[in-house]
Amino acid sequence: MEKTTPTLLTVGCYELNTKTLRLTCHQADGTCTEQTLSFRECCMLQMLMEKLNEVVENDRFCHELWENAYLFSNASLYVFICRLRHYLVNDPRISIENIRGYGYRMVFKAR
Repeated sequence: MEKTTPTLLTVGCYELNTKTLRLTCHQADGTCTEQTLSFRECCMLQMLMEKLNEVVENDRFCHELWENAYLFSNASLYVFICRLRHYLVNDPRISIENIRGYGYRMVFKAR
């Protein structure tokens, strides 16, 4: 990942700290929950948040997160996406959509 990207990214009630690999959820009732992400989870979420409502291609995930293309598979990418969806479950305005055969898009629907 590029080192010039912002440290804190926010979408909905979530704040991603790319330095500490922490995802914080600020609930409407004032409570906060934090989740520590793996390096790849954090990088994937960062890529999706930076391209909010735009498609991030599978090839980009492959080239930026798996140094050896032989270690990359669409199945492993899907597992990471499932984890990210689970982490983002507290804000129904956020979804990660699969664009079949092409990539994924994080969608934020303001109320």
